Amino acid sequence: MDAPVRGAVFRRSTPAYRLRDGENRPGSVASLDEVRIGGTMQWILTRGVDEQQPILLFLHGGPGGAQIAVARRYQRELERAFVVANWDQRGAGLSYTKGIPRETMTIDQLVEDTLEVTRWLLQRFDRPRLTLLGHSWGTILGLLAANRAPELFDAYIGAAQVVEPQESERRLLEWSREEAKRRHLSKATRALGAVTGPPYRTLGEFSTVRHWADEFGARARRGTDRRLVLDAMFHSSEYTFGDLVRYGKGERFSVSCLIEAAGAIDMSSRVTRLRIPTYFISGRSDRIVDPSLAREYLRVLEAPKKGWAWIEDAAHLAPFEEPDAFAAAVAAFSRQDPVASPPSWSVAG
Repeated sequence: MDAPVRGAVFRRSTPAYRLRDGENRPGSVASLDEVRIGGTMQWILTRGVDEQQPILLFLHGGPGGAQIAVARRYQRELERAFVVANWDQRGAGLSYTKGIPRETMTIDQLVEDTLEVTRWLLQRFDRPRLTLLGHSWGTILGLLAANRAPELFDAYIGAAQVVEPQESERRLLEWSREEAKRRHLSKATRALGAVTGPPYRTLGEFSTVRHWADEFGARARRGTDRRLVLDAMFHSSEYTFGDLVRYGKGERFSVSCLIEAAGAIDMSSRVTRLRIPTYFISGRSDRIVDPSLAREYLRVLEAPKKGWAWIEDAAHLAPFEEPDAFAAAVAAFSRQDPVASPPSWSVAG
């Protein structure tokens, strides 16, 4: 694979896979496409060492946490096992424009967009089905899409699966307050003590909790999520410098449109049965989305096959903190390989 390329200035591109002599690797896929989805132009990055491998559609977190700019940095092993499609969702990343009507920024519309992207990929590669993977916010869209059109998917994989966001937020706030006291941080203790939610009265309360939770390692065990993301974005050729500004605008726009609906959803009552194999993956130290809620949900969810994997040395951002272990777990579940677990991840019943 090509070495990282410093961010483009005016033109977006994704590098081809090269052989040692510099020629393009036969049978590989490396494309960045603007596609009309749900009436708006949206961007899809598709990469894989071998186009005959299964297709994996990766739904990013957020709302608004687009990941086309960071995909190459963290998905190298996934790209060996799959043709990986990363889609900047409506209103996020490259797919953000000022002209997107706020009334189209709904969970239902993004689920429909997910299904349209799926059909576009299946038609492009002439496949009957693909594997659907959601991370955090993306697990809401993924689970609802898999429930709505199971015939399109071989399997559903939820990483940091969202179940009851309000309960998860309540536990996060309680944990953050305890951490602030344990660390004798008076500023954090005062700020978190003033929060009345969840549900939060303002976006500022939400931001306060997330700020301190991030400082305490709830999202990423080593450093912050911004450290994991910003360097990769700066060295991305898939985003121009102007797109980095677009990313920030899209993230704020998406959060303002979707955070209330995302916080109010209860997946355990919305989806009680899936007709395809269903697997959950969680970072052992995740506090943003409480893994115990997802484990209980998986226990009662009806599905033809179910599985759970821990990424041992990771928190909420397991796909970025431990990308190789994450890729191994995804590949094992997607292909149902009876392989032994590598040391950095483990299967639990």
